[in-house]
Amino acid sequence: MPTFSVIIPVYNVAPWLRECLDSILAQTFSDWECVCVDDGSTDESGNILDEYSANDPRFRVIHQTNTGVGAARNVALDNAQGEWICFLDADDKVGIQWLHDIAEGAALHPEVDWIRTSYRDWHEGKKPIPWPEGDAHRLTERVHDAVNHSVWKMLALSTMMTVNVIRRAKLASVRFSTEIKYCEDGCFILDFVFYSKTKTMLTIPNEDYLYRMRSSSASHSMTFQGLNDTLEALRTRWERCPGDRGVFSPAVDRFILRCYRATHSISYQDSRQLRQFLWKAWRSGFFSPFRFQGRRPFRWLLFLLFGNSQLLFGKPTWTWLVPIRRKKLSSSGSAAPLGGPSKR
Repeated sequence: MPTFSVIIPVYNVAPWLRECLDSILAQTFSDWECVCVDDGSTDESGNILDEYSANDPRFRVIHQTNTGVGAARNVALDNAQGEWICFLDADDKVGIQWLHDIAEGAALHPEVDWIRTSYRDWHEGKKPIPWPEGDAHRLTERVHDAVNHSVWKMLALSTMMTVNVIRRAKLASVRFSTEIKYCEDGCFILDFVFYSKTKTMLTIPNEDYLYRMRSSSASHSMTFQGLNDTLEALRTRWERCPGDRGVFSPAVDRFILRCYRATHSISYQDSRQLRQFLWKAWRSGFFSPFRFQGRRPFRWLLFLLFGNSQLLFGKPTWTWLVPIRRKKLSSSGSAAPLGGPSKR
């Protein structure tokens, strides 16, 4: 049984895939397998995977029809054999000490089932810059109670799977949701916290994961219906988790803000559903308009009161207070394009 199973879902990433796979080959720690799931790629990604698999048996390739990143990761989890599960996105790469540092931390703290690393943003053609001193991403080697304040604060910072390394035995009943389009990472981590009953998390000061910043991603085709479904899935999971989970809620506000900027249109029905969800989430403590900075809290409050979607992304005008009319914006209609999206 290898120490690590590195899981990589792959879909049409041929321009970056070799760089990703080469970074795994370059690891100073060699006891690993890499489970790559070709999720119905229509470019050369599948052929590249087969090439690496033919040259090194530690690369295991599964080809399937396109079913989405969550389903692809689930297939990889079902086939993984390593003691620990790591996740890597096919357009990112890792430094040569990535697995070595994780293995060293696991050996020093055998009681730990969950290890968290850091990462660095990587802009194409530029050198990745380490996080500055005192930044929340600068982790120290420390064992945490898995449901205490500091862990929820870290989850609020990022729920990306690529910074989470989990003992495979703890994932027996945890899989990625295939019913939501966005933030499946966050739902997976919340399910892990709830179902695994893990006691401790280890943080290690490793920033070898390089997160490629590029414009093309699922967020560019984001819809408000998909956003509403994801927020409800996050809320129900959040409510059942133990510990001081309240510090996770600001991350929800940031997620909502980022998502509505990435959405290209909003219909009357979308606006109505989002408003209903936000009222319910505010009552439970999952969302609060006052966590937004500047004048934005007042926009959210006015949206909750009047339901006019232009309150969120329109220019200040007295027409904010004019109720939205069905005949001008039907349930299948669209409004003006929103602001620029982020990668995720």
